[in-house]
Amino acid sequence: MSLTVKETKGGGSAPIEPGAYPARCVGVVDLGIQHNDFNNKDQEKVRLIFELPTERVQVDGEDKPRWLSKPYTASLHEKSTLRHDLDAWRGKPFTQEELAGFNLANVINAPCLLTVVNQEGKNGGTYAKIAGISKPMKGMEVPPLENEPIQFDMDAEDAEETLKLLPTCRRTRLSAEFNCPSSGITFTLA
Repeated sequence: MSLTVKETKGGGSAPIEPGAYPARCVGVVDLGIQHNDFNNKDQEKVRLIFELPTERVQVDGEDKPRWLSKPYTASLHEKSTLRHDLDAWRGKPFTQEELAGFNLANVINAPCLLTVVNQEGKNGGTYAKIAGISKPMKGMEVPPLENEPIQFDMDAEDAEETLKLLPTCRRTRLSAEFNCPSSGITFTLA
């Protein structure tokens, strides 16, 4: 699975410049079980979505903060990418006691500093990729969220309504990742 957010060549926004950006986590999205071709395993996946208040884009004629996201295997194993990013974000490693009681939804609205790089895709498009997440620098103020926080659990009764809180382009991207035949949920993008 790619760790990038594709920006379209025609009609879409240009990728943001590489660099460090203040951000807040605006959403945690349960992607369900996904097949990983690299290790030929089915794994539980999640996607963290970040709001970048200093980077703006036009959405349905309105000036909105940019969003970037990153998918993860839903694992807090010490070698997992999610665990590595969470440790860097907190500025310290988890203790065993903290891990035992950790809920990923707790990162919603948490400030951070994202390191963003641009990457050339196979189709010739350029992608903005989250290369790192860290604790904001001491004294750095990260503006509050402008959008409503989103916690999407595909097994929740209000899953379709929560999905509708996302912009259409984000719903389209995420709906392509969902793999939930047992959930009985049919996602509509209207």
